[in-house]
Order: sequence, then structure tokens, then C-alpha cells
Amino acid sequence: MVQKIYQAIILAGGKGTRLGNLTENMPKPLVSVGGIPLIVHSINLLKQNGIKEIIITVNYLANKLQEYLGDGEKWGIHIRYQIEKEPLGTAGS
Repeated sequence: MVQKIYQAIILAGGKGTRLGNLTENMPKPLVSVGGIPLIVHSINLLKQNGIKEIIITVNYLANKLQEYLGDGEKWGIHIRYQIEKEPLGTAGS
């Protein structure tokens, strides 16, 4: 029997320049919507749909996103990071 692995990728490396001052010191995925960071809404939705592992592509202020999310244990999932060392454009990493 083959074990199914349910994974998703979240692209989270952009600067969010259209959000102006909101992303000056914070990556766009951590901007709150309804008091919850945007990326957490995505994580919760993915988990509700059976996703057990999420790969997050990061660049701009990646350390802040990694510090906040950690390895995903807080949400009962596993998070890995793909770090884009230099910006490669939309969905570059």
C-alpha cells in the first residue's frame, strides 16, 4: 500500500510594496486580517483540507516569518522553508 503525502506550497517571498508602511518591518504574510496573520488563515484552510506538510518559499524578512511560524507544530502540521537567496521575480523560488 502506498502512503499518500499531502503537501502544499505557499509563496511568501515578496516585499508587499503595495501595502506601503504595513510591510516596512514585517513580511506581507504576517499582516493581520481580522486579528490573525494572513498566512495563518492559509495554514488553517490547508490543514482543514488534509494538508500535513507545507513548504513556504521566503525571501523578504524571511527570519521574521520563520520565527513566527517555526516548524508548524503550533498548528499540528510540518513546515519547511525554501529560501530564495536573491529575488527571482514572481514565484521565482
